[in-house]
Amino acid sequence: TQTNGSYTLSGLPTGNYKLLFSGDSTGFITQWYNNKPTQALADSVAVIAGATTSGINASMLQGGNISGLVTDSAGTGIAGVWVSSNDAASGQSLNTVITQANGSYTLSSLPAGNYKLQFNGNNTGYLTQWYNNKPTQALADSVAVTAGATTSGINASMIQGGSISGLVTNSAGTGIAGVYVFSYDAASGQFLNSATTQANGSYTLSS
Repeated sequence: TQTNGSYTLSGLPTGNYKLLFSGDSTGFITQWYNNKPTQALADSVAVIAGATTSGINASMLQGGNISGLVTDSAGTGIAGVWVSSNDAASGQSLNTVITQANGSYTLSSLPAGNYKLQFNGNNTGYLTQWYNNKPTQALADSVAVTAGATTSGINASMIQGGSISGLVTNSAGTGIAGVYVFSYDAASGQFLNSATTQANGSYTLSS
């Protein structure tokens, strides 16, 4: 959209379309046309080649934000941690951001409601956890969000994890690149993470 909010989608073949208006980082809630929450429920827009279907407008609703700081046990900020918001009732994932160099993050454009946050170590060497220092989504504390406001101080102190490394070779002992190595919890069978072997066949599973 331009400075006045106008937009034009051009070069479309004749047919029917469903439009997504993404708030992204504008502070407004993403919606489908015509003010619908999902693609399945969205109204269709008919297009004829060579003509313009006008008046397909959207009135955006203000969202809320969640912010915080992700640190190690010494209080030093950790960059590169993936912070995800999940609807507390349905479990649906809404959006994800990556912590900055100082460990700070802001999840924006969230509809008013309650959310459960996951802090994913993402190969930073730290263990994935749910807020507030909980091991699973079911046990995670909920975070309330109000439209137009920021729920701040939703912090996480990450715990250093261990690693598994090795070498994948063929029968002649030559390293094999591109093999996916997956880790699963031995007791529960839950998938934890994965890595891909390097050119020499080496791999490291961390976090």
